[in-house]
Amino acid sequence: MTDLTKVKEWLKDADAVIVTAGNGMAKEEGLDILSEENFDDEYGKVADKYDVHTIGDALDKKFDTWDEQWAFWSQLVNEYSFEYEPSETMLALKELLKDKQYFIATSTFGHFFENAGFNEKRIFNAFGDWTRMQCSSGVNHGQKDDREVVKKYLEGKGEVPKCEDCNSPMELHMPLNANFFPDTDAICASVGS
Repeated sequence: MTDLTKVKEWLKDADAVIVTAGNGMAKEEGLDILSEENFDDEYGKVADKYDVHTIGDALDKKFDTWDEQWAFWSQLVNEYSFEYEPSETMLALKELLKDKQYFIATSTFGHFFENAGFNEKRIFNAFGDWTRMQCSSGVNHGQKDDREVVKKYLEGKGEVPKCEDCNSPMELHMPLNANFFPDTDAICASVGS
């Protein structure tokens, strides 16, 4: 559709808007998990040791130690979430929705919408959010914020976080394996608010 006049009318008249965003939005925000460009330069040790050449391949790989895994994850979270600056597209979307009730369903996991100032209670991260962590045991002990863990790894003082309930190592809240528990808080919070 090249004429956006009708779309603008629909948006203006809408009581609420549902936004879906996937890999295209992630690319727009700077995170292309399937790109080989620059991966070997930025993550050379990981690329050489594990023969992975994209972020997606590296996320799927079980590293030899949890410490090594967290060091790598921390680099990713830092580059694509801590240092994230919203694109013009993200800022335009925020402007479009500023006076609307909205709900965002995203598979981008990079914490983009939250960092851009969207209401966190109205965001469903279908594939998790890597600024959160969960127990690696396969038992759902809930989620915890991992940003302090990441900061310590970036400072060279990182320690593998442990589950407060069972002392298992914590892992990113993403579908890295069969232990992933989707976050349903946004869905529950959006009903009736």
